[in-house]
Amino acid sequence: MGDELLLDTEVVVGREAISSTTGKTSGRRPTLSHDQIRERSSTEFVREAVDGIEAWLNDLGVRGLEVQHFRGTHHSIYVAGRWLGGYYFARFWVHFWLLERRPSDEELKGLSDVSSLRLEQNRVSGNLQSDSDLDLYRVAVKARLE
Repeated sequence: MGDELLLDTEVVVGREAISSTTGKTSGRRPTLSHDQIRERSSTEFVREAVDGIEAWLNDLGVRGLEVQHFRGTHHSIYVAGRWLGGYYFARFWVHFWLLERRPSDEELKGLSDVSSLRLEQNRVSGNLQSDSDLDLYRVAVKARLE
């Protein structure tokens, strides 16, 4: 166009959601309800754990204990505003992580899928696939609440 330059630009910043009028999304997962999580679960253990873990935590009666729900199936545990750890629901198992490794965490070596267990210096994580795994997880959580 002679001495003039015509530019067409598109601004792309971060991973923000694209306007819903285009019908596209950013790929970020929405926070799923417990009903949605149960629906996508493939085992009875996971379906029961969806409400069971949070109910058990609330029944402990620990002052200031709160479970917050985040993107997808992620749940975080806080006590008096301090992050303790969290968990999320996969189709066949529940993945957990807890901060501040404790001596009692050695019991987690009894998990059904011991290969999923990570005993790191400042945190532990692993997969829960059965009621006996959930019992080991409960011991680990209680150790952090004492």
